[in-house]
Amino acid sequence: MNIAYFMTFPISLKNWKENGSMTRELEYIIKISLNHQISLFNYGEVDENIKSKYPQINFFELCKYKDSPFIKFFKSINFIINNKKIFKKIDLVRSNQLWGSWLCLLVKIFYKKPFVLRCGYELYLNIKNEINIFKILIIYLISLLLYKSSDIIVVTTNEIKHFISKVFFLSTNKIFVIPNYINTFKFKNKNLKKKKNSFISVGRISKEKDYKCLINSLSKIDKEYYVTIVGIGPEYENIIKLILEKKIENKVFIKKRVNNEDLPDLYNLHENFVITSNYEGNPKSLLEAMACELLVIGSNVRGINSLIEDGKNGILFDKKHSNSLTKILEDILSDNIKKKNIVIKARQKILKYNSETSIIAKEKEIIDHLKLDL
Repeated sequence: MNIAYFMTFPISLKNWKENGSMTRELEYIIKISLNHQISLFNYGEVDENIKSKYPQINFFELCKYKDSPFIKFFKSINFIINNKKIFKKIDLVRSNQLWGSWLCLLVKIFYKKPFVLRCGYELYLNIKNEINIFKILIIYLISLLLYKSSDIIVVTTNEIKHFISKVFFLSTNKIFVIPNYINTFKFKNKNLKKKKNSFISVGRISKEKDYKCLINSLSKIDKEYYVTIVGIGPEYENIIKLILEKKIENKVFIKKRVNNEDLPDLYNLHENFVITSNYEGNPKSLLEAMACELLVIGSNVRGINSLIEDGKNGILFDKKHSNSLTKILEDILSDNIKKKNIVIKARQKILKYNSETSIIAKEKEIIDHLKLDL
């Protein structure tokens, strides 16, 4: 079987390389392909070094990296229409996310191939409360078309499954829940010497991640601590200014980019992990931290409270109360929280639901289901 993967529009391998996620993403694709042939379609050029490092994958360039999104859109559609020989050899098409999966739909229409739509991040769920009604309507109609046209939908949480089933009038029989994969052989407790009173937070520095909540909470604590933030994004400059304004620049440090293969060691140098998002899907950074047996502290919102069981495998704080996170951080710094059993249960949860064995078993269910129609 030859499985075609389409990257999220308009992302390229260069984007993955620059944000440090390329190794993780390509290793995941190889794992879930179950020794089948792999064809990967991306919105940019493919470096020869990448081709030689991953000989299991046939890479295809839909367009040039420097093309505008408008040009990328039309070039990618043209690629589908004018490359009959390539797609005749494909047995199954999969999207990395909903946005861009219209190319998978075109392959299904033109070449009669089964279409698996993966949705790790449900776009309509996260924009439905915006003010721009036209934008909400367009996103809804695009999502409805793609969900209805797919043969199978893969989501990362039961919450997303129930949401799209209800809102887009879908049968739950075509929706499979497969959480994000974590390489538990890499992400584990390495017993490295940790920085005392240390916290780490990993994620894009954007409004929905709400790093202001973290900085404001830290600024109220009159104790020694060390915080590493890993990320870059549109709110980067604002967060830097806030750190300086609160005069905690000697306690809070930002690393713009860290390759995924270097993250396990970085996690292991810290005692605790904090995530302050307003909402999440199935956050990989939280899963990785749990696998590394860090004490995880997260906001009590969807996507986080489905992973953290308060007091059992982590700690939840209430974003509605401004001092909730501050109080928890102070308790941790005062050693008022017994961590050992909590962090062990956190890793046990990852081993049960997010490990290679668990994910591959679920992927086999999809292949077996589709074989009925192949």
